[in-house]
Amino acid sequence: MNRSDRESDFLTIGQVHELIAATAHAFCIGQPLNLYLSINWGRARIRCSAQEATWKYLKLFEDWLRKKERKHKAKPASPAWVLVQEHPPPKGENTHILAHCPLEYVEEFMRRKDAWAENPKIGATFQERGRVVNAQTVIGSFPEYDLFRYLENLKRTLGYFLKGLNQLQYPGYDIKYENQGVILGKRCGTSQLLTANGRAKDARSRARNVHSVRLASGRQFRLVHPYDRHRHFIDRIGLTLQGYRVKGDG
Repeated sequence: MNRSDRESDFLTIGQVHELIAATAHAFCIGQPLNLYLSINWGRARIRCSAQEATWKYLKLFEDWLRKKERKHKAKPASPAWVLVQEHPPPKGENTHILAHCPLEYVEEFMRRKDAWAENPKIGATFQERGRVVNAQTVIGSFPEYDLFRYLENLKRTLGYFLKGLNQLQYPGYDIKYENQGVILGKRCGTSQLLTANGRAKDARSRARNVHSVRLASGRQFRLVHPYDRHRHFIDRIGLTLQGYRVKGDG
């Protein structure tokens, strides 16, 4: 469970599966997670909890992205991101986020990332700028995509991103295990597009769209269900998840 009132010491194996499924789905639908953010709320004074600050930060990011895309597209793509919350002793709370940002907006995002944390809704004050919100692109994704370099470096990034899994219960995964402390509330999350329900809904929508194109044009298409490609993605990034299943997977 990932309730707002639950106290947890580790990521569960189910949460790890869901975060990888979400990352895989983003890749399969053409919104690869190419930005990696680490926000150290313990280094900034904020007017709310670290979790609340994280959701507000993501809302500012999503609103900015939608505004940018409306200038170029009739219907902006839904935001795609995954996150984990950590509180490693003796450090303060921090958040790690993997998000998709179109390549043409990456440089502007880098200029805006600190200002969002300083927004009055969050009210972060920095003793040292650059030590609170750290962001970088996943190697192989900028300034243009190099598929194999991207997947190899995404593997390394996920290995660090998922380090809060309990090594005693689940040893042998390609993950850099570290104790990430106690979290009250949601320890991880995804954007609506990448939830289990969002993935299933998106897959059904794409199936209908391909089917209607086939009928209108008379051409035959072989529909590749996005979930069919998850296992190839997981094999490629090298995470051994025996018995891996995705909710809604056929």
